[in-house]
Amino acid sequence: MVCSSCPPRIECALMQMSGVHRVNANLGLDKVVVEFDPHKTGARSLIARLNDLGYQAQLWDSGNSKDTSSRLQKEAEIRKAKNHFFFSLVLTVPVFLMMMVLPYLGAKEALMTECVPGYHGPGVRLPLSWLLSCLLTTPIQFYLGARFYKGGYLALRHGSASMDVLVALGTSAAFFYSMGSLVRRLMQPEQEGMQFFETSALLITFVLMGRWLEALAKGRTSEAIQ
Repeated sequence: MVCSSCPPRIECALMQMSGVHRVNANLGLDKVVVEFDPHKTGARSLIARLNDLGYQAQLWDSGNSKDTSSRLQKEAEIRKAKNHFFFSLVLTVPVFLMMMVLPYLGAKEALMTECVPGYHGPGVRLPLSWLLSCLLTTPIQFYLGARFYKGGYLALRHGSASMDVLVALGTSAAFFYSMGSLVRRLMQPEQEGMQFFETSALLITFVLMGRWLEALAKGRTSEAIQ
């Protein structure tokens, strides 16, 4: 679960299943407690339904809350979230510096150095900062941001909108507008245009940082309860 819209979405989906009497989804603990009739449904059906919604569900043994495998899995999730955040940060910082800092420190002419011959011949060029920003932002948008596209698609498929939908829409708007400006600059050199690659990169980086901090908080909350 990644935002406050997840618990009601999960509860609504599971309550529609035959044999389910009560559902309690806890965002803080990242757990879902279900009361159901074993003659009408089962744990596998419930897990399959949650997986279909885009969540990675598994059975939780309340009698063995200190299970080693569960603890190792949480540590792996935290480590993965941390690695994704710092990978995104390493790629985002140069983009941010090129677009928001260096132009005001006297490096604007260097950043606007023309490179890459354009469609209409050698007289058309693409600014160096545009090319570097595009190259650095692309893996952020489509590798690190793939989770938002997947989560957004699954949410929309079930008739709801989650935070993944908002992140995917916002970052895609900035990225593809910038790509359009880049292509237009090559095709029509008289059109200056603008690009916002740093907006896409910064948004995804901030969200990934939030996911990492959230994973840390959930891990500590579970340890405190145990």
